[in-house]
Amino acid sequence: MASISELSISINEFAFDLYKVTSLSSPYGNNFLSPFSISTVMSTIYLGSRGKTATQMSNTLKIQNASDTVHQKFEEYIKLICAENANFTLTTANRLYPSREKEISDLYVMTCLKHYRADVVPVDYVSKPTDVETEINSWVQMETKGKIQNLIPPGSLNPLTVLVLVNAIYFKGDWAKKFQPENTVVQPFYKIDGEPVEVYMMKSQIKEASYGEDESLDCKVLQLPYKGEDLYMLVLLPNKKDGLPALESKLSQTTLKLIQNKMSAGLVEVSLPKFKIEASFELSKALSKLGMPDAFDETKADFSGMRKEKDIYLSKFFHKAFVEVNEEGTEAAAATAAVMMTESIRVPIIHSFDADHPFLFLIMDKRSGVILFLGRLANPTAA
Repeated sequence: MASISELSISINEFAFDLYKVTSLSSPYGNNFLSPFSISTVMSTIYLGSRGKTATQMSNTLKIQNASDTVHQKFEEYIKLICAENANFTLTTANRLYPSREKEISDLYVMTCLKHYRADVVPVDYVSKPTDVETEINSWVQMETKGKIQNLIPPGSLNPLTVLVLVNAIYFKGDWAKKFQPENTVVQPFYKIDGEPVEVYMMKSQIKEASYGEDESLDCKVLQLPYKGEDLYMLVLLPNKKDGLPALESKLSQTTLKLIQNKMSAGLVEVSLPKFKIEASFELSKALSKLGMPDAFDETKADFSGMRKEKDIYLSKFFHKAFVEVNEEGTEAAAATAAVMMTESIRVPIIHSFDADHPFLFLIMDKRSGVILFLGRLANPTAA
């Protein structure tokens, strides 16, 4: 488990970097993604990278000091995720879709199978690229219980496509202490610009809730465990109604651990909105900005670990994510696809945690410390 904990640090550091970049495109909107899903696909790509491309990817993924062991760590964590659990549903799956016409290294494929449990499905990109898009999207939809649809946009694949790498993750869990529907009321939620919108606000008084406050981050933190308490949602609520941007700018793996260390058990009056978020990204520009531009440059990319000819590069990087939070619990799913182309203690007071304004939330695995999902709720009424 120690090695998985080391992996969590890398995934989480990368998560906050990527989250900040993706949030720039919609500073006042909702955001939601799966750092685990993206990191998994990134790591399978890294497995086939060489030279400067590999260096840039290891730096971006924050695995500079563990590049030789990262795949073994993923193998251990995927095994943990895939183990049956009576308390919640958490699944992940990986697939490689190599071209039948263009050879991919057998060693690369076998290593992906060993470390990432990646099924291999050879396909015909030359004469049936549209059929392949449909096949990939259908598999993702099945693996995410219908929550992620059309991951690969129409026209994304063509005869130059060599390989598509896909990850899907799905989670459904009930709260350890459910909110009672009869306590849910309609009340205002104040967006970052101060405009109020009417939302369904769930309410509960939770005994022995893990709660904390942090002066430097100017926020309150609440941990809401799911049944079995292996997984939990961590909600970071700014003290100021417009304080989310400032909180996000200070957030890192280090500050996250510091604030979690300050948390203690207390009686908390909780108000949390019901919400649903669907997000879609094409991450090539964001990942380039984070330090791995060569991977997307057909003249510089070196993926000779996948194919001995240095003629392939990372063309597109798609990601979709979904989350729904209600009185029962949470359902979340995400999928990621990378397209490779050829050239061409009890507290005696009651704390109040009133989430009536934008906040940050993370779905985390207590067993490993990995951030499975990460997002912001800026407007619960947004489609």
